[in-house]
This record gives sequence, C-alpha cells and structure tokens, in this order.
Amino acid sequence: MVESAERSGRFFGRTSVEAVIGDVIEQPVEAIVYLANTRGMMEAGSATSIRLVGGKDVEREAMALAPHQLGSIFITGSGRLRSINRIEFVFHVVLSRMLGEAPRRELAPRAIDDLLTSAEQRRIRSLAIPVIGASTDASEEERQSAIDDMVEAVVSWLRRRSARIERIILVARFPDDAPLLERAIDTARRKIWAE
Repeated sequence: MVESAERSGRFFGRTSVEAVIGDVIEQPVEAIVYLANTRGMMEAGSATSIRLVGGKDVEREAMALAPHQLGSIFITGSGRLRSINRIEFVFHVVLSRMLGEAPRRELAPRAIDDLLTSAEQRRIRSLAIPVIGASTDASEEERQSAIDDMVEAVVSWLRRRSARIERIILVARFPDDAPLLERAIDTARRKIWAE
C-alpha cells in the first residue's frame, strides 16, 4: 500500500487502479465518492471531511435532492473542494437509510456500476472511491469480502467497456485495510490474465 505521495497502479485496459491510505478529499482527482444516506445528511465518516473542507453547500445540495433511493447515486458540486483540491464533483452512493446505519453491502456492486457509468458519461478522467460496503466495526473477514466485491465490481465494469476513465484510486481510511485492498487488486489482475 502506498501513501498519497508515491503511487503505483495496476492497469485494467487503459485505466490505472491503485490503492492508497488516506481520505478521498486528499486525492488528486476530478471527482470523489462518498457513502450517503437517503436524507443526504453528511455528519459522519468521510462525509464529515467533505462537509468541513468543501463547505456546507455540498450537504445543502445533497439534502435538497432528497429523498434518495437505496442503491442509487446522485451527484453534487464540490463546494470549496474545487478551489482547494480541484475536485469538481462529489458522487454520493446511497447505501443506508439513516445517518450512522451500516451500509447495505448487497447494493454496492450495482451502485458502483451506476457510479462508473455516470462518471464516464460526464467524461470524468479520475475518481477516488473509499472502501464501500463495510462498516468501520466490521471484522477483517467482512471487510475483505466487501473489498473483494468492490474491486470485482470496478474491474468487471472496466472489462465491459473501453473506458475513458484514466485513473481510479481506491482509498482505505485505515491502515489495516491496506493489505486487503492490495490483495483484491492483485487477485483481480491475475484473474484477467488467467481468463
């Protein structure tokens, strides 16, 4: 696993998929992803950093578009993140009904597919995605399974398309998720060559 300063990715077609430890708002990308709830409230986890750095306009826009359907995605502007980090868009992936509720992991693969399709339609070239589908108190086995599902969804989408997305950064907030992300990306890469 690499820190934000040094990066190396594995290519799936023309798209580099890489893993880092950090926060999505720290990544040099055009768009970031965060896990949302049906009400669009941003007061927990990575949403807090987006709201604090990007400003309350991001949350206001998300709440104005509510209610959101479970499993859906919606897009807002990035507020001050545009001038600070050059992030243009925030993609919100709705995997829980209420703030603080565990994400509905079974919805993640379809939501990731919709997310990447929407990013492609908007001609996004780079995207940062946090670990999707596992709560912070999940066991290592649950986190590994969620990470495997997330990486499989990303790679499956890339295999079905000639994507314009050049870079996808998978972001682990916690260092103990780093080897799990690396393992999942390596496994996905080996599977492509084996098929």
